[in-house]
Amino acid sequence: MFSGDRESEKDYAAERRRAEANYAEREAEKARKEAEKAAREAHTEARRTAGAVDGQYWVLLKPSVSELKRQERFEEARDLLEQCIDAAEQESTVTGEVPDPWPSEQMSVVLRRLREYPNELAFLERYVAACGDKEVPESVTMRLSRSRLAVEKG
Repeated sequence: MFSGDRESEKDYAAERRRAEANYAEREAEKARKEAEKAAREAHTEARRTAGAVDGQYWVLLKPSVSELKRQERFEEARDLLEQCIDAAEQESTVTGEVPDPWPSEQMSVVLRRLREYPNELAFLERYVAACGDKEVPESVTMRLSRSRLAVEKG
């Protein structure tokens, strides 16, 4: 029932300005997230391009290397691993991180099976040099010390 009192008028213009401001904030946040996603995707693509071996990301060649080792085709595994090491080092220059130690460790295993101790030492020292002033993984330092002993023994 109408009491005769006047209701306060609603300020629709102020409400609309608040809604438009909220919408603008949401759109700005959405644009920021899309830009971050595009930057992540560009970084990932640059990483994969730098880490490519014959057009394939080097990490995808791990099963091939394992199979070559299993079949005792060590010369082929050595050649493939050398390409993987190059790709991992190129990838690390793009990311600014330590190169993945896996290809260098596997190269160490393969060269030891081939009794190429000086080459094993050279590849491990190459990995340490690629790390620069960053910390070298303990697994590599252990292999490096064993490799130095093998070279000394002759």
